[in-house]
Amino acid sequence: MRQYENAIPEYGQVLEFDARSALAHYNRGTAYEGQGRYDEAITDYTSAIELNPQYVDAYVNRGRAYARHELWEKALADLDRAIQLRPTEWTAYSNRGWLHEQQGRLDLAHADYERALTLSPDYEWLKGALERTR
Repeated sequence: MRQYENAIPEYGQVLEFDARSALAHYNRGTAYEGQGRYDEAITDYTSAIELNPQYVDAYVNRGRAYARHELWEKALADLDRAIQLRPTEWTAYSNRGWLHEQQGRLDLAHADYERALTLSPDYEWLKGALERTR
């Protein structure tokens, strides 16, 4: 938590110097998310996406932050967009699988976890997720 606490003002300084830095918005959003400050994270991820509409990681993280607020449709739209932009992004499939699992759509969750595991075969959590959604 402490590293996030220190990072937020540092990225704020970067943004004072260059408000158009998609990376600084993304990184500050990650710091906010690490502190459980999802609204602020969403704001920064949105800024990063507005500055760089191809920013796959920002879509993944904003989708995850939306899911924390149970804004399922917005979360799904972001994760779908991340997959559309980069079909090999295993974190998008993993997060979308978790989203489907939370909604009881175990067949869709299983398919996403399976795809994520083919892209990241060493991630143990995914193996457990596959078992849970059988």
